[in-house]
Amino acid sequence: MRKLMKTTSLLLAFVFAASFGFTQQNEDNATEPITDAELSEFVKLQQNIQKINQEGQQVMVKAIKDNNLTVQQYQEIAKAAKQGKTIEMTQEESRGYKAADAVVTEQQKKMQQSMNEDFENSDMTKKRYIEINGSVSKDASLQQRLRDLQQKTD
Repeated sequence: MRKLMKTTSLLLAFVFAASFGFTQQNEDNATEPITDAELSEFVKLQQNIQKINQEGQQVMVKAIKDNNLTVQQYQEIAKAAKQGKTIEMTQEESRGYKAADAVVTEQQKKMQQSMNEDFENSDMTKKRYIEINGSVSKDASLQQRLRDLQQKTD
């Protein structure tokens, strides 16, 4: 079960990154000081995104399993397909992958749409969210401020 959660977390990390087109160069630290109001909005968005990811993860994992694949098999096939490589698989695996991939692709679109709506309904831009996220990952005092706000909102 723990391995499944780790694997599905990797799947979600990929989905989330793809949804917003995150790249290393976009993860710049925030150049402006981060206000408490911004950090509070960041927490709200982060919690909404986590919820969207968790719900989407359940749908995607179910689709993969319902098509007789493991998440790891699906990821390996998807990676090969993205790289233009062929991977040896049975007809059943091929059909299962195609069916699961259709659900995963549709779910990714829904997740991205939900995340976009969250940003549209927020005072924070995606760019600022990414800047703050980059800063949080590197600044211990900011991490503590974030934890304090998260505890208040739980």
